[in-house]
Amino acid sequence: MEIGVKRILFYESRPEWGGAQKCELELLTALESDSVETYFVTSTMGPMNSRVNAAGKQVTVIPVHPNVDQIRKGQVKTGLFFLLVQVFYIVPHFWKVMAFIRKNQINLVYTSQFRSQLLIGWLAKLLGLKVVWHIHGEEQLNNLLGKISAASADKIIVVSQTLADRYKELFPKQKSKFVVVKNGVDDMTFAPKKELPVFTISTVGTIIEGKRQDLAIYAVAELAKKGHHVQLNIIGEKPPWHPDEYKNSLLELAAQLNLTNSVNFLGWVENPSDILHQSHVFILPSDTEGMPLSIIEAMALGLPCISTNVGGVPELIEDGKTGFLIKPGHAEELADKLMLLLEQRALCERMGQQARERYESQFTKNMFVKGVAGVVDTVSP
Repeated sequence: MEIGVKRILFYESRPEWGGAQKCELELLTALESDSVETYFVTSTMGPMNSRVNAAGKQVTVIPVHPNVDQIRKGQVKTGLFFLLVQVFYIVPHFWKVMAFIRKNQINLVYTSQFRSQLLIGWLAKLLGLKVVWHIHGEEQLNNLLGKISAASADKIIVVSQTLADRYKELFPKQKSKFVVVKNGVDDMTFAPKKELPVFTISTVGTIIEGKRQDLAIYAVAELAKKGHHVQLNIIGEKPPWHPDEYKNSLLELAAQLNLTNSVNFLGWVENPSDILHQSHVFILPSDTEGMPLSIIEAMALGLPCISTNVGGVPELIEDGKTGFLIKPGHAEELADKLMLLLEQRALCERMGQQARERYESQFTKNMFVKGVAGVVDTVSP
């Protein structure tokens, strides 16, 4: 084995395509150097895999038993029988991952999902490897599986100080493991906005209940009642495994409120920056968040942002300066803040400029990569 070379295995049990996977792909390519080799292993097929290939990296798929692969977040149980059954199903997967680790002389494992850490973190520790677990959102760790996952990590990266404080309180004996590295994104092409004929609002996110696109529609209805006809762009699609009910309910809601000409369901957009460029404001009324890349991308484009006061969002948005923080579940408050920006365009523009400045000072891709690289260096063998 070549002395001094770090060989990092990025293990992804759910290669979908969201904020966590975007960050993981950035690190997979950005960390590679003369002294660092990176490898990508996943247990199933998914949209992330093609993007890894497009970035010039090889994807190694080591399938896991379908009974394990089909378990979603919220379905994991802590009962002894459930755990024993899952261990039985997953043993062949473990053997093949172990063979990959030995063949490629891996010395550090990186995971970015609770499920990934649960599946492979403890195995890596048994093999004497260092483990970095990157938590991107709010995870329910106050249970046996959470404790196992935390115990098997050498360092746990969290995206906000709020989440770090919460986890340190939960794991007081392991609080030295938690390190804050805020998310960052590539610079966007920033240019002063041309005068747009209609006040345009955009939101980006997976079409699931927790993202609360319904609140955005209700807020637009409130504006319409007051004589303000705006455009709302809903960018995103439901995951393949998610039922159709919520998406259908959004379509029905827009129709019931006579907003079919005002609410645009744009589906999945690979690069939404062109649409955001043609927007006045970005909103994200989610029930929970970590440190959403969508807000950082909007800030980079010079958009004021309105989002719920949850997770790491208050560390992104300076309330009243770069945007507004609102209470979760309050469509009326969202409408009030939108009304303020609609009626005071100078304020809207000034907030957007200040959002751009905040992005440049705290949330660039280089800052993010440098922060994670520093954590990796502290645990490297």
